[in-house]
Amino acid sequence: MTGRLASKVVMVTGGGTGIGRAVAARAAADGAAVVIGGRRQDVGERAATELRESGGRALPDGGKLWSNGPAAPPGRLCRQPRREGVAMPSRSARTTWTGGLQDGAGTTELVSSGVGRYEVSFPRRAAEEAGGVTSPEELIAAAHSACFAMQFSAQLGDAGGSGQFLDVGAQVSLGRDPAGGFRITGIKLTVQGSAEGVTAEKFAEVAEQAKKACPVSKALTGTDITLEVVNG
Repeated sequence: MTGRLASKVVMVTGGGTGIGRAVAARAAADGAAVVIGGRRQDVGERAATELRESGGRALPDGGKLWSNGPAAPPGRLCRQPRREGVAMPSRSARTTWTGGLQDGAGTTELVSSGVGRYEVSFPRRAAEEAGGVTSPEELIAAAHSACFAMQFSAQLGDAGGSGQFLDVGAQVSLGRDPAGGFRITGIKLTVQGSAEGVTAEKFAEVAEQAKKACPVSKALTGTDITLEVVNG
């Protein structure tokens, strides 16, 4: 087995479904021996079997954590009991600000991707019209819609769907906090789309599951998040 991870054993928590399943497949394609962790042994076993059938090296974890060890022969993992997980990459952004809250302004830069720099302003943040200036709420909406689309697409595939097309919107609301200051009062996700082999009822069911499983949804625990599934 060759590839940039050919000498690694990679533990993927939640690697049986969704984004975790995609991470496990990518690691296997890069040559790693993959250990799939999760709460359901049957799901891990099924995912590991599929990876092996596609030429990878994978085993279900069986409730234990195993990591970094020498490369194993094809079809078998060299298990060494070290409780270390393999983290996803971090991404970063930076904001510079000059002046006070009302008369100041800032620039937010997407550092990791380098795709852009965007003006931010509190008066425009609080206004009805954004006026060409972004805000933390818009950036959260972008992050949530993108994350949900990825999670939903993955889980539709797990449900037997193919040819997924998703149009996801996110609306993030800012309001007064009874404890003082402001807070994110709610997020509304809207999704319209389809997947071959998935009924409308199953599409809506998987959408709800993806809303809960989406990492950004988890990061926003405590915020009221609603989901509207639009047929078509």
